[in-house]
Amino acid sequence: MNLNKYTEFKEIFEQSSIESSEILILEKKLEDLKMLCQELNPFAKISVEMRNRLRSFNLHEIDDPFLLTNHMIMLTEDTIEKLEILKAQSKS
Repeated sequence: MNLNKYTEFKEIFEQSSIESSEILILEKKLEDLKMLCQELNPFAKISVEMRNRLRSFNLHEIDDPFLLTNHMIMLTEDTIEKLEILKAQSKS
């Protein structure tokens, strides 16, 4: 195998590996968001543990239940969209 073919193969493999890792990360994030949505009642008092979990997703508008809900929905939708794009790219 000449050097150019090897380099091309290596770049394709590395890109594929990066995309696979990103897909796994996004799938985990989506699963965590789903669990968070199931456990959270934005109208009830939010525990310190739940506040920390929300902050880990960069959700800081915790005291306004409507804003919190909207941010969670947007974050979930963005995560799904990124995941679908990466999966489509990895198939091509």
